[in-house]
Formats: sequence, structure tokens, C-alpha cells
Amino acid sequence: MNWVSSGYNWLSTTLTGGMTGNFIELVKSIKEARSKQKEDKIIKEELSSLKILLSKENSNPLSEQQLKEIGIRLIYCNMLSHVIPDFGVSFCIKLIGRRNNRDLMRLGFFCLNMFLKDSDESGLLLVSTLTSCLQSRQDADVWIALTALSQFCHPEGVVALVDAVRRLQAHPNPIIRKKAMFTLQHFWTVSPDSVINPLERISGTLCDADLSVSASSLHFLQDLIRINHPHVKELVPTLVSVLQQINERKFPRNFEFNRACAPWVQIELLKILGNLGKNDSKASSYMYEVVAQSLQTAEQAQSTAGYAVVYECALTLVKIHPSQQHTILAANAIAGFLTSSSPNLKYLGLKGLAEIVKVDAEYVNPYQEIIVDSLEDSDSTIKRKTLDLLCAMSTTRNVVFIVGKLIEYLKSMSSGNPGKEGRSLGGVVGTDPNFKKYLVDQSVDLILKLKTKDDWVVSTLLSVLVYGGDSASFQVEKLLKFIFQGGKSLGNFAVDLFLRALTNSSLSEQLIGAIATILGEFGENPKLEEILNSLSGLLAKSQDNYTKCLIVTAIGKICGKLGTIPENIKIQVENSSSTSVELIHQSSQFKIFSHRGPKFLEKMLGIQLEKFN
Repeated sequence: MNWVSSGYNWLSTTLTGGMTGNFIELVKSIKEARSKQKEDKIIKEELSSLKILLSKENSNPLSEQQLKEIGIRLIYCNMLSHVIPDFGVSFCIKLIGRRNNRDLMRLGFFCLNMFLKDSDESGLLLVSTLTSCLQSRQDADVWIALTALSQFCHPEGVVALVDAVRRLQAHPNPIIRKKAMFTLQHFWTVSPDSVINPLERISGTLCDADLSVSASSLHFLQDLIRINHPHVKELVPTLVSVLQQINERKFPRNFEFNRACAPWVQIELLKILGNLGKNDSKASSYMYEVVAQSLQTAEQAQSTAGYAVVYECALTLVKIHPSQQHTILAANAIAGFLTSSSPNLKYLGLKGLAEIVKVDAEYVNPYQEIIVDSLEDSDSTIKRKTLDLLCAMSTTRNVVFIVGKLIEYLKSMSSGNPGKEGRSLGGVVGTDPNFKKYLVDQSVDLILKLKTKDDWVVSTLLSVLVYGGDSASFQVEKLLKFIFQGGKSLGNFAVDLFLRALTNSSLSEQLIGAIATILGEFGENPKLEEILNSLSGLLAKSQDNYTKCLIVTAIGKICGKLGTIPENIKIQVENSSSTSVELIHQSSQFKIFSHRGPKFLEKMLGIQLEKFN
């Protein structure tokens, strides 16, 4: 109808023409104001002039155009955070009383919606006018009144108006029925006791022949679910019936979008069903078949709206009482998003699989390879989401595979080798130190959380720390702590492993210090000379003074175990001192105590292990 399609065109029409010089001057002066104080002064003067103008209305009647302009000027003042005085509210109430002019009625309601709150008692002055409008035979009057009531209404006024609004749920015009439901929802929000049997109101609207009217009750139903209404699950069969009708396309074609039937209504219905079926096997039993049917129908749409419905169907199947068959169906549908060229769908796929993992990681295990491939995506958000998903789906059964893939990826980041699509992984993410650090931190935590064997933990942690470089500096201490807690046998394994790792030229200074510490503590015959030569090489290459201190300490312990201090080692340590006070002190101690014998040197330079035990 024309009165619906016009909407609030009266406001745009008023603004685009017919303004007098007074309004233009007001806007201009506000624009030129250089302070808030000046702006407030201008608005106060404007309100005073409007009050004088309205006080003379009886002797000097105003035209329709002038009344509209006064309303716009009041709105402008209110937009600048000024409270509209009582004369302005009275002016709007008078506009509403002009039943013969709907433009002025609409303007009056629009202004009051901005000026008043639900608790403002001035709204009670409108009860009589609103009651008359609600009972009008003119749809336009009813629509204007319902629109106003759905936005503001005093709690005491609700009691007087609720019956009239309730009767409008049977109005022949579907737009009026829809507005009536929105108004009842607002009444319930303002005064819950005034709306008797809200579920009965919602149930009747859900069964409406017009889908837009049925959909208008869903927000009200969500409010009742939020407060755990005791009988809300009684509506499950009705909701399932509405969803079934949508799947069978029993509604007009104007509800279709992107080859999907009423996608937004479907999404709202699915969210509600997901909440109602959670931890309830009986309620869920009504839902499995129709939700699965919705998923399969939406997949056939092959459109953005269809994918949105597929995603929501999958979440619903995961949220309600679990069914193995339907959870597998949801996982298959969501995993299909990962192969899409759209980054938005990929992200949704990862997010959906993360929800399925919360039910059981076994449902996601068949898609490990596809998930790992998402690490090579150029979108940093997708990479992070992929990493989070891999960590969430890891178990003692697949942790070796997943960590191996993460290390492989970390290695490619460090070396800059091209990925599957020929792009340089190092070039893509090597320049993002934050993501690299996040990857290292997550990998280390995952290894320590799901450790299988101690030697696997040490060798895997070492690989992560080697390829992590400086991004792994804060994780080095966790490796040291784990080895010391593992005892002598694990320490001996770490010595052999670390000696081989020293051939890598890209070790960070923190990792070199940790390796030196382990070699000094757990090194034994017949590898003491090899260890000493390795430590000598590390001392020559190291550029960090603290790392040099750790190496000197390790050399002292190895010399004590060896029973001799080679002259070249003694000279190298003495010459390694620099401007660092700690290193000068350590080198001096080495020189002094070395004269008393290797065993005494080992004792005096021994490292403190308490913090690792």
C-alpha cells in the first residue's frame, strides 16, 4: 500500500525544501560555533524563540509547513544533546491529535520517540489518542499507532492498550499483524505481567499463513528462551513445521534470495532450535530430520545465502543432543568450505569445525590434511584460526602428526621455501613476527600438554626452538626445565641430540645458552673432549655476553669432569672478557680457580639448578 511504501518520506521531503531562513540560520550558526559553550547558548536561544512562537499560535495560527519546520528544529536541538522542554512535548502531542493530517501525526510520534523514554509520564497523555488510532478502520492510522507503541510506551499505559493490540493479531492486513507482534514484545519488555500467556500469542503468530508475520514472533521467542521460560519447548513441533514448510517451498517466491528460500528466517529458526535442543534428547529427536533436510537443500543453492544456512544447520546439529550420524553430516558440510576460494567461507569452515571438536575431535580427524593446508593461506586471520583448530583437535593419537606438520611449516617459514601454490611461505608470513611467535608458543604448549615419550618431547621441542629462532626465546626455559625434571637418562639423550644440533648455524643465542647448560651438566665420558671442543666453538661464535657466561660455566664443569684444563681453553676463556661486568667476573673466576685444579673449578662455577627442579 502507498502509505507503507512512503514510510518516513515526509521527513526527507521536509528537509529538502520549504525551509525558512530561521532554520538555515540555526544550522549556519551551529556550524560556525567555536566552542561547546557558544553552541549551548545558540540552542537555548533557539528553544526560547520556539517557545515564544508557539505561545502565539492561538492568535496567529501556523501553517502546516511551519509546524513541520518547528518539529525539525526541535529534532535538531535534541540531536545536539539538549533536553526538549515541556512546551516541545506538548507541541508534539498536539500534532498527534491532528487526525486529519497523517504527516503531522507521524511527525509528532517521531519526535516523541526521540524526546521521551518509556518511564516518562507524559506518554500517558497519548493513551486516549492511541486507543482511538488502534481501533480505527484506516490501516494507516493503526500502523502509525503500532509503530509508535513498539518504540515507546509508559508501563501504566501498557495495561490500557494491550487488549487492543492483542486483537490486532487477527487483523486481515499482514503488516498490521506483524506490527502487533512487535508491539506485544515491547509491552512484555516494559511490563512483563501485562502480556498474559505470551507463548500462546507467539504460537498463534507462528502458524500465520504469511511467513513474514510468523518470523516477527521469533525475536519475542528468543527473549523467552533467554529467561528460561518453563513451557517454551512446547513450541518445538510448531517451529519444526515452519522450517519444514520453508524446505518444501510452500511460501511465495518473493521470500527467496540467492536461490535459498527465506534464508534469514531459516537462520533464526535454526538458532532457536539449537538452544531448545541442547541437552534434551526428546526435543532433539523432532529436529534431526528437518535440520538435515535444510542443510542438504541449502547446499544445492550454491550461493552465499545458501552457505550461511548450511553453516547454521551444522552448528544446530552440533549444539543439540549429539547424534553420530548427523554430526558426521555436519562435519562433511563444514569441511567443504575449506576448499573454497573464498576466504570468508574458509574462515567459517574453520570456525565450524572448532565447534564440532568440542563434541568430539574424532569427527574432525579425517580432514587433518585439508586443515593443515590452510596454514599456507595468505590471510593471517585464517592461519591463526587454523592453528587454534589444530591445537584444539590434537589428541595423544594424532599429536605426532599435527606437531610434525607445524614444525614442517615453521621450517618453511624460516627458510622461505615455496609452498604448494608456488608462493614463498617465508615471504608470506616470515615478515610477521607476531604470527611466528604465536605458532611457536602454541606448538610448545601442545607438545608439553600431550607428551607421549620424553625423548620425543625433547627432540620436538628442540626442532621448534631451532626453527623458531628469536621468536622462541621465551620458550627455551621450558625445554631446560623438562630435561632437568627428566633426570640423568633424559639428560644423556639430550646431550647426544644437542651435539648434532650444533651443526645448525642459525641457532639463537638463548638456545645456545641452553645447549651449553645441558652439555655442562649432563656431559660424560667418552664424549667430554667432543663436548669441550663444541663449547669452545660456541664461545668463539657467540655475540651475547650472558650466553658467553653460560658457556664459560659449562666449560668449567666439563674440565672438572675431564680432570684437566687444556691450555688453549684457558687462554680462550681469559681472552673472552669484554665490557660486560658479568663476563669479566666469570672469566676472572675461571682464571683464579683453574689454578686450584679442575674439580675445584667445577665446584665454584657450578650452575644453580633449584629453579629447574
